[in-house]
Amino acid sequence: MIHVTLNDWQMLQAFNNEKNLPSKMKYSVTGDLWVNRMAGCIGEMACAVFLDTKLQHDYEYDILHDGKRIDVKTMRRKDAPLKTHDCRVTIHGHMQECDVYVFASVAYNEESEKFEMGATLCGWATKDEVEGWKQVKKGEVDSDFAGFRERSDAFKSKYINLRSMDTL
Repeated sequence: MIHVTLNDWQMLQAFNNEKNLPSKMKYSVTGDLWVNRMAGCIGEMACAVFLDTKLQHDYEYDILHDGKRIDVKTMRRKDAPLKTHDCRVTIHGHMQECDVYVFASVAYNEESEKFEMGATLCGWATKDEVEGWKQVKKGEVDSDFAGFRERSDAFKSKYINLRSMDTL
């Protein structure tokens, strides 16, 4: 896992990127909450900074790097991510046309309503690898966290199973 610290300008850019998103996201399972959308924009920005490239802002993928179409999936958390934490890609009627998924984690303090300046890039997997992960169904009880129910049908794995960011 690699933590990428963003500067003030990059955080402002992530904020502006969130403002330019549609008010209702297609296939959203997070309720289109501002904090979730902002976390996603921070994760995308951190990945672009790490790869030294710019964001594409295409619905199908976020970044084009070395010929690979990359979509960044970001989780908002209270604490730093652990290798045993879950990563997931929601299953819709349409799987995004990307080659690679990068998984990021962004720390958010609910009391102060502030984000950490950056994100942890937890690793990556090819789309084909993701489609081979365990599938969970909306409403199923999570086997690791009693009482938590899956919000959507998804492909699910753990950060520990991802490829290292320095191999992308």
